[in-house]
Amino acid sequence: MSSAPKFCAECGAPLAENAKFCAGCGKPVATATAPVPVVADAAPTAGPAAKPGAAQPVPPADDHDDDGELPMPKGLDDIEKPGRPLPVAAISVGAVLAVVVGLVLFLTSNPERLAAFQCRVLGQADKCETEAMKLKKLERQKNEEEQQLMVSVVAQFDLQFAPKESTWATVVQKRYEEPRDDFVKRVRDSGPDNRKLVETKFGEYKQAAAKDGQIKGAIAFVTESDWTAAHSAGDAKPALIPEDPPPPPPAPPPPPPPVPPTGPISWWPKKDQSLTLPMSVQNLPMLEKEQADGNGKRLTADDVAKIIALEEAGGAKSKEGEEGKPDPTKNVKTIAVSTWVYEIRLWAPGYEQRNIVFYDDPLPPDLNKKKLEADKWTLRKFKRMPDGKLVIDNAGFDLLPFPRTIQTRYLVVLKELHCLKLTKEYEAKSQQGKVDAEQLIWDQKAFTKEEQEVAKKNDGDPAFEALKAEAIKQVKCELVLPQ
Repeated sequence: MSSAPKFCAECGAPLAENAKFCAGCGKPVATATAPVPVVADAAPTAGPAAKPGAAQPVPPADDHDDDGELPMPKGLDDIEKPGRPLPVAAISVGAVLAVVVGLVLFLTSNPERLAAFQCRVLGQADKCETEAMKLKKLERQKNEEEQQLMVSVVAQFDLQFAPKESTWATVVQKRYEEPRDDFVKRVRDSGPDNRKLVETKFGEYKQAAAKDGQIKGAIAFVTESDWTAAHSAGDAKPALIPEDPPPPPPAPPPPPPPVPPTGPISWWPKKDQSLTLPMSVQNLPMLEKEQADGNGKRLTADDVAKIIALEEAGGAKSKEGEEGKPDPTKNVKTIAVSTWVYEIRLWAPGYEQRNIVFYDDPLPPDLNKKKLEADKWTLRKFKRMPDGKLVIDNAGFDLLPFPRTIQTRYLVVLKELHCLKLTKEYEAKSQQGKVDAEQLIWDQKAFTKEEQEVAKKNDGDPAFEALKAEAIKQVKCELVLPQ
């Protein structure tokens, strides 16, 4: 007697005798003694309740015609798997990542906020300064540099020269300028010298008022055009220089007469007017800051003083415009630094021209020290005094006579020495006293030792000795006592 048919508990397919796996779904056998009913996708809606006694419809009889047909097996992809909830750890990681991304976006959206996070949380010391703090620090550093390196400096000198009766003089003021940062690098870090000559002015001599019982001349510096407008063409002419008398033979030929420069002249010999020496020049600018407003407009010292006064009176609001915005015209900044050099040119008839440079070390790039010395320029550096002022000590210069001029002056000295030796006072002096008396005459005639050597070079020459004898024969000594 055969046993009842068995069906797969998973798919309902009939199982073969002693089968271990279902032929329909391939799963291990889990048997059932009756076919598993197939549940419809959607249950039919229940109809109205049957009335008692009413005939019920009879379901059709199963003829078992389809018992031999097996249902098609489902693929593995078609089998519905039960849903699995996400693990808590994955949700936590996602939340943390979202927070991190949001925090990064929040911090990077504002540079100051990011710098504050890097400073306080990450401990990066270089990020503890905000952009505003860096700007304030830079401004403070620039102010300290200007207080240390760009303090206004002035200079002075008292110019003297010989011979003073016939000397022409020109005092030239040259202003050099360089960018502010270039000046700092040059002075503090020994950087390159980028100074450029931007302005040249000429001194104009004027008689100054008496001070401490001494009358001194003064120099005012003006542009060449202003000097030309103030002086007529005939003010300074070489003809005003007295002509030398014709040289007696065998004197060397006379030198060419001095030719004054075509530019302005600070002092020249004038009829019935002598130069009061020393020529005092004070409060000369040597270093100044060149300042401008926020629009780049150059400001004078008076302009800067007015802006500073407004700032002291009104505080920070004094720099604001009508709408409360910063007013660039009230913002002062240093854009350049100016330094000055002074040139002195002296010349007179019968003398070599002498050129002098007064400067504060170092010289500007366009003034080469070796070239100036080769061209016989005299270089004099200002000396810094305890009060910060620059001074030229003993600014006195003697012009070097031409050989013929020395010879002419030598003959004058010989005449006076001749008269000196005829006096009883001279005879009564000791040998040292006689030497001192003769040297006094040399000094009175402004003869240096070098000039004395030049003057005596022709001593012993027969022609020159005859010239000396003739000159002494013609002299009349007023100090000669009767014999």
